[in-house]
Amino acid sequence: MIVGMEKHPAEIDRLQLALRESEDRFSKIFNASPSMIVISAVEDGRHYAVNGTWLQTLGYERHEVIGKTAHEIGMWVRPEDRSQYIDAFKENGKLRDYEVQLKMRNGDIRIFSASCDATVFDSEPCLLTVFHDITNRKKSEEALRQVNEELERKVAERMRELQRQVEETNQARAELEESERRLIEANRMMSVVLDSLPVHVFWKDRDLNFLGCNRLFAQSAGYETADQLIGKSDYDCGWRKQAKMYRGDDMTIIISETSKLGYEEPQTTPDGDDIWLRTSKTPLRNAKGEVFGVLGIFEDITARRVAENALEEAKNEAEQANRAKSDFLTSMSHELRTPLNAILGFAQLLEHDPRTPLTDGQQDSVNHIKSGGKHLLGLINEILELAKIEAGHLELDMESVRPHDVFHDSASMTQALAEKYDITLHVPALEQQCPNIFVDRMRFKQVLLNLLSNAVKYNVQGGEVTLDCQATDGRLKILITDTGAGISPDGLKDLFQPFARLDHEDSEIEGTGIGLTITKQLVECMGGEIGVESELGQGTTFWVTFPISTDIADLTSDRSDFDGHKLVDAGHRGKVLYVEDDRANLVYMENLFGRFANLELLTAQNAEEGLEIAAAHQPDMIMLDISLPGMSGTDMLKTMKSNGCCKVSAIAISADAMPYHIEEGLEAGFDAYLTKPFDVGLLVQELERVFGAIEVTD
Repeated sequence: MIVGMEKHPAEIDRLQLALRESEDRFSKIFNASPSMIVISAVEDGRHYAVNGTWLQTLGYERHEVIGKTAHEIGMWVRPEDRSQYIDAFKENGKLRDYEVQLKMRNGDIRIFSASCDATVFDSEPCLLTVFHDITNRKKSEEALRQVNEELERKVAERMRELQRQVEETNQARAELEESERRLIEANRMMSVVLDSLPVHVFWKDRDLNFLGCNRLFAQSAGYETADQLIGKSDYDCGWRKQAKMYRGDDMTIIISETSKLGYEEPQTTPDGDDIWLRTSKTPLRNAKGEVFGVLGIFEDITARRVAENALEEAKNEAEQANRAKSDFLTSMSHELRTPLNAILGFAQLLEHDPRTPLTDGQQDSVNHIKSGGKHLLGLINEILELAKIEAGHLELDMESVRPHDVFHDSASMTQALAEKYDITLHVPALEQQCPNIFVDRMRFKQVLLNLLSNAVKYNVQGGEVTLDCQATDGRLKILITDTGAGISPDGLKDLFQPFARLDHEDSEIEGTGIGLTITKQLVECMGGEIGVESELGQGTTFWVTFPISTDIADLTSDRSDFDGHKLVDAGHRGKVLYVEDDRANLVYMENLFGRFANLELLTAQNAEEGLEIAAAHQPDMIMLDISLPGMSGTDMLKTMKSNGCCKVSAIAISADAMPYHIEEGLEAGFDAYLTKPFDVGLLVQELERVFGAIEVTD
């Protein structure tokens, strides 16, 4: 009796089923990997299998690469790159983290990290290569989302193919032996692929016990090999502290059959360190589409989180420093403006005192005092303006503005300065049809005045300044050209830096070196651009551009008239209460009011004293310093209003000159806000609004 060599059909079925399951698992891992994987011939680079990530990253279709060599596809940047790649592989028998440059289908070139192992495919020596795109690691998350759909399609397709093969074949011994060989090869290849991935990979059953993982995951869990983790749960891993949370996420995914991609979560390592992960999980399905577990991938993002936290702390520290700088400048402004008010005030009194006319020498000294005081005041104002812009506190009233109006005003205001320096001013811009632009009118005028005054001051004797404009590409370009000495290339580099005066520090030309810095920032805050062109000995042209406005609304200003407490009869004899803690400013105001025949000045050095004088004498007007010792001027005004005894005009006189200080003062109920040092003319204007004509004595 001869016993046949063929195995029992049941054994064949078992091996075939094992083969299919192995191929399914390999197919899932092969196609689900966020890294690029390719199986290609060693000698000519002919492609036998590529995963979806490879195709998606390089931009090819599968039929365009299968069976073709790397040179036919044109994926290598240089032909010799692949030769060097193969030489390195042959020298070591494998490759790890070998950097290469590959050309995408659209021509882009990206850098990849390649890990390569030898394998056999259809009896031919091949390379199993894993490419990791190190220019954009984030694409792995999107690849994970797509892998489930591709996985289901491939599983169903492969199952139908295997079923047809089983029905059409005679279950021969040769096929069984081939199936066994392929099963062993698939398991080995799956292990190689998993261990080559630079991310943690695991999969669990419905009871949330581990079915498998790659070596990196096992080591993070506290084990040497992946086999040691099979059958265990998260409670058996180094992250027991988060085990309940992890298992809750896994069960939600299994029950809902919905993926959860790209979320961040904490983890405690076996060494007790706290780290952060970026995790993606998706339902794991069998050939019938039934969910039998969960597949997960995560990477350590602790370094990125630390960098983000450090950046946030640095931002907070910068904001605190900025606020401290603003507070310091506000305080310095107040401390400088208060004595400066007395200096300029007494200088004006000396200059305009008809009872004791000044000699020529005294007048020259007073002029020096006024000039120095005004220069110091201008420096304070420009520093505050620059600090306000840098702190982001600049408020703009953007509107559609007719440039001709601002051109005319700016040229008129610059004319006197031009005559002083013997400069001829040309304004061809007024003869052009310029469209409206979208800017802040006041800031736009400030920009033009600064550029025009610089063109005059830094010109040559008898020179010329030209203001012109031209509309192009939806923007209006405004040009200010002078015939001065020009600016060197080195000087142009520092032109817009604070306090850079380009070798004019010791000249007689007044300036702080801040004006152009402020001008540049104002232009950019309004959505414009600024530039300069210069040639030594030929002159300089500054230009600014602003977007053309499409708003045709009425451009007239909507400013309301003064609504103070003006008395009906002109020339009214009245009382003015001035509350000021600085003695020099009190003396200055007493000298000033000594010339007003119809006005009596009452003074107090604190708010409490001022309230008593106001109640006893009932003044027609009160002038309050905001920063008084004890009760502030604002609080004094509120007290008078609450008592119902403040029915007169209230004027704030303060060294606090920041815009928000002025706004707070007006909102508190003051009819006007004069900043120190103030112009006598502005004070007289306020007095005339209340008392009518002011009688000035000789």
